Amino acid sequence: MSFSRFFSDDLKLYRQSDVRELLKVTEQKKVISFGGGLPDFSMFPFKEAIEVLEESLMINFQRAMQYAPTKGISQLIDVLKDLMKIEIGLDAREYDDMIILTGSQQGLDLAARALINPGDIIIVEKPTYLAALNSFKPRKPVIYGVSQDSDGLNTEELEKLLRELYSQGKKVKFLYTIPSNHNPAGTTLPEERRKHIYELASKYDFLVFEDDPYNLIMFEGQPMKPIKSFDHEGRVIYMSTLSKILSPGLRIGWIMAEKSFVEAIELIKQVADLHTSTLSQFIAIEWIKRKIYKEFLSRSVPLYRAKRDAMLSSLEENFSNEGSWTRPKGGLFLMMYLNRKIDTKELLKFSMKRGVVFVPGESFFHDSSGKNTMRLNFSYPTEKEISKGMRLLKEAYTELISA
Repeated sequence: MSFSRFFSDDLKLYRQSDVRELLKVTEQKKVISFGGGLPDFSMFPFKEAIEVLEESLMINFQRAMQYAPTKGISQLIDVLKDLMKIEIGLDAREYDDMIILTGSQQGLDLAARALINPGDIIIVEKPTYLAALNSFKPRKPVIYGVSQDSDGLNTEELEKLLRELYSQGKKVKFLYTIPSNHNPAGTTLPEERRKHIYELASKYDFLVFEDDPYNLIMFEGQPMKPIKSFDHEGRVIYMSTLSKILSPGLRIGWIMAEKSFVEAIELIKQVADLHTSTLSQFIAIEWIKRKIYKEFLSRSVPLYRAKRDAMLSSLEENFSNEGSWTRPKGGLFLMMYLNRKIDTKELLKFSMKRGVVFVPGESFFHDSSGKNTMRLNFSYPTEKEISKGMRLLKEAYTELISA
């Protein structure tokens, strides 16, 4: 029987994630992976974390095994509010509310369902997070892209686009942005651009969907003030996650936004999964209260910085005449732009034969441009693997252009 004849038309609008497919490859055999955005848990404070966990579960075992409110356990919401206030200077306003997500990926999906009608105009960065595109596109919006430079989203270009759209009577629904340590671009918006984005949102009356998973992974300077910190109207949706500062296995994210939006997300989440794992929430409460995330960051950030430097050095050694790349101030990724007009999906085939994987850049562009780009992760491989992997990648590149 051909089961596919029973599928909905909308199923065709979903596409496989290149990152998830590469993770399958890395699980099956030993490769040097510049692909996934995996934290390095060699620096995780296991002993302290397990002791805290045992103590907490002895006290909260019955509650941790039960159903929880769709919105999330109130203690977790409280400790996350404290975390945001202490670490990034972000206070909830009187019109703000919060909801706990099953990872920030769920936030992308639920927000898309709550906000996007077919034909709505949304704006994204070029490049942008591919899972965001995969969440938005099935809702059938009209997507416009704004390019990035070394400081992230080009707000002058954004302003020009907005003028053009509004002169044609077209209204933007929202801008999706990753202002700090961007995935995949590795860029960080300076404060003046963050303020400019908010000013434009207020002037042209659209929402800002701020995705902020990497702000605490800073190699240079302090975490940046979120765009949400300039919000005095309730038009910024702020989303973050514990995946990069504690564990992606917890699947804990959150949204802080205007109360009516949080209510809409809560309504859809009741249908999607009822609530986020109660056990994960109780683990997160204790690990945040006991500052396990601080200990992990204090150990992992210097390691990530050294790995970033190793990758930048290896790129300079192997690709100095072949392309350019971003120089991230934090986070887990950088973006490489090859000078030649080659498809990095083809390059991936050659590099995989040598046991090296990366994510071709095309899937990070809403218009499928960026064929000559690639996202490179430096947090997971060792410095030795970074050096070896870059040499093998250059060999694959040389073979491809020769062919």
